[in-house]
Amino acid sequence: MKPFVSLFLAFILTLGLSAQEPVTSVQEPDTMVKPAEKEKIVSPVINVEDKNDTITVRVGKKGVKIYESDKGTSVEIIPMEENKTKNKKHKRKRFEGHWEGLEIGMNNFLTPDYTYPDNFLNLNTGKSWNINLNFLQYDVGIIGNSVGLVTGLGLQFNDYKFSGNHSIAKDSTGSVVMLAYADPLKMTKLNIGYLTLPLLMEFHFGRSFYMAGGVIGSMKIRSYTKVKYYEEGKITKNKVRDDFAISPLQYEATVRFGINELNVYANYNLSPLFQKNKGPELYPFSVGLAVRFD
Repeated sequence: MKPFVSLFLAFILTLGLSAQEPVTSVQEPDTMVKPAEKEKIVSPVINVEDKNDTITVRVGKKGVKIYESDKGTSVEIIPMEENKTKNKKHKRKRFEGHWEGLEIGMNNFLTPDYTYPDNFLNLNTGKSWNINLNFLQYDVGIIGNSVGLVTGLGLQFNDYKFSGNHSIAKDSTGSVVMLAYADPLKMTKLNIGYLTLPLLMEFHFGRSFYMAGGVIGSMKIRSYTKVKYYEEGKITKNKVRDDFAISPLQYEATVRFGINELNVYANYNLSPLFQKNKGPELYPFSVGLAVRFD
């Protein structure tokens, strides 16, 4: 090894030892290192390896590799994670579910006999949007990376656009009734927001296809109605915030499947939308597409 490399090694070692304790004496470093000799010096601050014509010095999360070739001495900056990556490459891949992401679909209601309602809660399905933002995920592998449980948290926003010239309100008993308008409405809807918590069983097939099913619990965090109508040639908005006798806690069954980061989902409420005897017995459902976060 050339004298330059030996001096550099001695300097780095002295720097590492000085970071651990005060220097009480000065010792002359070796001025020559035999080419065949292999050294490995380890301290809490610095790790130095001298093998043949290469010296690797690691300080913190960074490192420097110095090696000699026919073209001379070269210096290369290397990341500390290099060896960790090599050690982990043979480890089994852990189970990763598919909950986190953005879901967009369509909403509607079904009656207990699985038909669409024939009352003031008829919806314009093409304009009734379901938007889910699933922002937190936790996975528990059961069988390697092929089967596991998935849970987390999300936010769900449901727009229910009414097809008639009306909105909804509560009467003196707290029940939901129709609120009719004389003038034509440009838009009328009910909007409900939930905090969601899933419990899913997910299965992976091959490298990219997966299926999942389970339940999603929901806690209502807001609800309001909104109408738009023309008044003296201008669009006027009227927004009313209320609970509208909507059940504060709900749970729905869900099935979903997809390839890589794109999937299809379908949710069906197992509990009615409104509190008992406070409104029509209706069960919301939604169908849509989802894009998963990396």
